[in-house]
Amino acid sequence: MAGSPLHVAVHLATAGWHAYLLTSVGADDDGASARRVLEERSVDTSLVQTHPTLPTGTVSVDMSGTQHGFTIHGPAAWDEIEIVDDLPKHDVFCCATLAGRSKVTRATLFDVLARSAEFKAIDVNLRPPEPFGAALDGGLRHATVAKMGVDELPLVAAEFDVEPRPQALLEAFPNIAWLAVSKGVDGAELYARSGDFWRAEAPRVPVVDTVGAGDAFFAGLVDALYRGLDGRQALAAAQERAALTIGRRGGLPPP
Repeated sequence: MAGSPLHVAVHLATAGWHAYLLTSVGADDDGASARRVLEERSVDTSLVQTHPTLPTGTVSVDMSGTQHGFTIHGPAAWDEIEIVDDLPKHDVFCCATLAGRSKVTRATLFDVLARSAEFKAIDVNLRPPEPFGAALDGGLRHATVAKMGVDELPLVAAEFDVEPRPQALLEAFPNIAWLAVSKGVDGAELYARSGDFWRAEAPRVPVVDTVGAGDAFFAGLVDALYRGLDGRQALAAAQERAALTIGRRGGLPPP
């Protein structure tokens, strides 16, 4: 069982949060399995919708090269996540750019961004040829925390016609207080609006499976920054949570 939002929700629940997952699954065995995983991992499923006709979303991962290749199959239930009239009270809203691949779910994303908690975090997941421009623009304009891969940084910069530097993105999006850039085996960097900057080495653990490592990093970063840790501590916490994932098979943390 995988998927970026599911991974993030489970990691935050593992860290002690009351985590909701706003998504849609099909009325099928995969949907029932997804609900069971969430419930077993203490994620609140009250916002998980069931689509009457579309199947639960699936992704194929090609692990034959040095970089994973992703094929997102659709249309699927997660492409039609409906707007929720009564959002539960919450302190943080996390999202990813893949929510922008369909009109219905993109509208729901924008609705939640507009009326959600002040602390918002976006994980930039660019999966060409999936569209990302609208969700990326909306997410970065609202985000308190943004995270992207080093290979995604120039693509994001080109989308907004700015220099491919973290500082240029901070200047372009004044709501972002923290911008993290993950660099795989080269570690990660964290930039603060104050001008401060931190760098951390990659986790020194045997690599079993890197799928979901970025999601774990993102969850760890959000948890640390919301709790008020400084940049150095937050980056270390994010890398520590990523290490929980790359040392085992699958994108979920240990139970």
